[in-house]
Parts: sequence; C-alpha cells; structure tokens
Amino acid sequence: MEAHGTSGAFAVSAAPAPGVSPDRSERIEVLAARFGTNVLATALGYGLNTVLAAVVGVLLARYLGPGEYGLLVSTYAFQSFFVILASVGIDTVAQREVARAPQDTDRILGEAVTLRVLLSLASMVLAWSVAGAVGLRGRELLLVVWVTLAFPFGCASLFLIPYATALRTAIPRGVLGIWSLVLSGLKVAMITWRAPLEAFVALEAGAALMVLLLSGWLGRAAGLRLRPSWAPFAWRTLLRASIPVALTLALIQVYLRVDQVMLYALRGGQETGWYGAAVRIVEVANLAPVVFMSSAFPLLARLDVESPRALDRATRMSVRAVAWLGWPFAVWISVEAPRLIPLLFGAGWSEAVPMLRVLAWCAPTTFLNSVLYNRLFATREQGTASLLALAAALLNMGLNLALIPRWGGAGAAAASALSYGVVTLVALGPRGSRAIASMGLRAQLRPALLALGSGVLLWRMRPSLTLGAVLFAGVYAIALGVAGEVGREERSLIRRMTGVDSGA
Repeated sequence: MEAHGTSGAFAVSAAPAPGVSPDRSERIEVLAARFGTNVLATALGYGLNTVLAAVVGVLLARYLGPGEYGLLVSTYAFQSFFVILASVGIDTVAQREVARAPQDTDRILGEAVTLRVLLSLASMVLAWSVAGAVGLRGRELLLVVWVTLAFPFGCASLFLIPYATALRTAIPRGVLGIWSLVLSGLKVAMITWRAPLEAFVALEAGAALMVLLLSGWLGRAAGLRLRPSWAPFAWRTLLRASIPVALTLALIQVYLRVDQVMLYALRGGQETGWYGAAVRIVEVANLAPVVFMSSAFPLLARLDVESPRALDRATRMSVRAVAWLGWPFAVWISVEAPRLIPLLFGAGWSEAVPMLRVLAWCAPTTFLNSVLYNRLFATREQGTASLLALAAALLNMGLNLALIPRWGGAGAAAASALSYGVVTLVALGPRGSRAIASMGLRAQLRPALLALGSGVLLWRMRPSLTLGAVLFAGVYAIALGVAGEVGREERSLIRRMTGVDSGA
C-alpha cells in the first residue's frame, strides 16, 4: 500500500459507485466536506474540557495529596466498570443506526433513551451491591454511592447524536464548554474553601444532571422530537446489537482501569496516587484520537452503506493520521517526564516519573486501537472487537498480578503498554480486522522513526520545556513533509480544517 495515499480518503468521487444513488452520493460528499471543520470544532470543545479537567485534576491532586487522591482514583476506576453496564453500548449502536437511517432518528433515540435510563438505575443498584460484597465500608462505600448517582443522567449523549451524525458539533461543544468553565470554577472554589473529598465526588451527580438538561435543550433545538417509549421488541433488537459493543467497551475498561484498582489493593493509596498523576498526563494526550474518531465514526458508518471503496480510503487515512500523532506524544512525554511531573504536581510526586515514562509508550497503540475498534463498530463487526478486547484484558490482568507486587506502579504501567500493544497483533488473525490491522502496522514505521529522531535531537539540546515542545513539533512536522508522509488528501483535509478550503 502506498506511503502517502491518493486524493479522496474522506470524499467520494463525483460519479456514484455502482448501486449508489446520486442523492446518497451527494449526501456523503456534504458530510465529507464538513469533516475537517467538525474535527476542528470538536478539538476546541474537547480541548477546553480536557485542559480544564487536567488543570482541576492537578490542583485537586496537590490539594488532596497522594493518599486521598489515590482513594479518589480507585473510586472512579471502580465505577467505570458499571458505567458500561449502564449504557450496554447503546450510545454507539444508536449513533451508528442514526447515521445509516437519519429519517428514523426520533424512533431510534426514543427507544434508546428509555432503555438507557432503566439500565442505568439497575447498574447503580448493582454497583452498590458489589461494593458491599467486596468489602467496601465507610468512606469507600459512601464514595461509590455518591459517584454512581450520576448514572441515570448518563443518557445525555443520546440527545446530541443528531449533531454528531450530521458533523455539526460546534454548537453543542460551545454550550457544554461554557458549562465546563462554570463547573471548573466551582471545583477551584471548593479547593479554596478546603472542601472534603466527598464533596467533589457528590458534585458529579449534580453536574451530570445539568449536562442532561443542556443536552435535552440542544436536542430539541436540532429538531429532535423523541418520546420515551415502552418497546420491549425494539429493545431486544437494540440489545442484540449493543451487547457485543458493551462487552468490548467493558473489556477495554478492564485493561484501561483494572491496573489502578489492583495497584490500590496491592500497594495502597499513595502509590495509586502517583500512578494516577501519570495517567492524568497520558489521558490529555488521548484527546487526539477521541477528537478524530468522534467525527470519523459516523462517516465510517455511512460509508459502510454507501461506498466500501471510500470506507477503505477513510480507514487508511485514519490509521496514518493517528500514527503521526501517537509517536510524537510518546517520545516527547517520555523525554520530558522528569520536568513535567514536578512542574505540575510538585517535588513530592517524583515517584510518578518512571511510571509516566513507561505509560507514554501506550500512546501509539491506544491511538491505533481507537481507529480499529471504531471501524469494527461502524461496520457491525463488534463480535471481532470483543475478541480483541478480551485478549488484551486477560493479558493485562495477568501481567498486573505478576508485575505489581515487585515493581508497583512501574509494573502496572508496563502491563498496560504490553496489553495495549497486543490488540493490533491479535487483530491480524480474524478476517474482519486483518486488513485494518495490517494498514495500521504499516502506517507506524516512518512516524516512529521520525519521532524518535526528533526526540534524540530534543534530548541532546535540552532547551526549556516550552521551547523544546515548539522545536520538537516543528522538526517532526518538517520531517513528515520531507519523508513524503503528507500527500494530497492530507493537505486537502488540513485546508478544510483551517478554513482555507471551505468545502461544501
């Protein structure tokens, strides 16, 4: 497969593919033309939320200290497993089906919202029961109860699906961005007032309710007129499609979060707090694939129906784009970890440096895995996605059991890096994922070499943190261009994102 691609990865040619009606081809063209603009709008929205969350997270970690922060991290890690049960993959399937059949939006989302609320209530009660059964008592149990009270309000994302499938997310991102500013200000005020840990956790339920109210208002503004409906037959159909998605997402949560739960159980709150600080920095880097795939997923689902050829082009460009982003993140964070940790968290957090240096190398594989899973979900290959996630989850748990007792947080980080990386290798087996995995692996080589070369230059020069970031990004970007990584299709997309080419 060619190294720099050909024009049209996110567009369909003017002549419709055989069997594709002209009006459908035109709709794909419109969506493709919006892609770059929507990525930019999503990046600004997610970027604001991520930066605010990171700033508040750092302030909260410094305020609470490693021990209390470790308790907070383990509480959120525990509840993350039940969040999947509260949604059972319904959000992903609903977005896919609305992208495929937008004329049925009200019916699809009406059925999905009702089912989602019922499942959320059941998952909340289940979380309380499991917490008691595994021996959580006192503060630990109270924190779990408070954080899971947000579950019934988690259907907010369903009201925004019309914006996502039409690639028009600027308005909801702006509205919710304003709310994020308000919420962040409130959290900073609580830190100033020296509020207890329980108050920050309890705030999450109120914040989730506010997001639900705002999302409902935005949905109505977009013309959504759904009504909750009692539709057991439709729910069964929805669940048959969503349960494999839910299983995949649950297994992904296992290999993303079980390390923190196991680390807390085996090494205590302080080491979990250090590890949580490292994870917080890496999560900021994960903004990139989230932004990209939130726009690419509905387009992939539509292309699966309209033009398989364009679907393959879009997938090829996606795996190359995340490779360009993942490797520089890994190299830069690894090189600068000794300066990032004390700058953000203080001198008392130096134990997090080796953990961060290992976790940084998760970026290329997690970025690629994001494209892989989303492509499988978009094309109704969720069963294959479940198998890949199961392999990674089993490996992750086994490695954590083996490595944490001896190496603590650094061992947990190594377990994560290895288990994330195995996903693409296992994906070379099943027929439904083989071609995507092959594309992804081939896309890694040159970005990896260019990022490592740029990182060596940064390490030898040792400029200030800010200047180093600018120089590293500049050298890497120039190297991509010189190596021929940026072709016509990429330049076209960049022009759309920056407004030079307005598209349709």
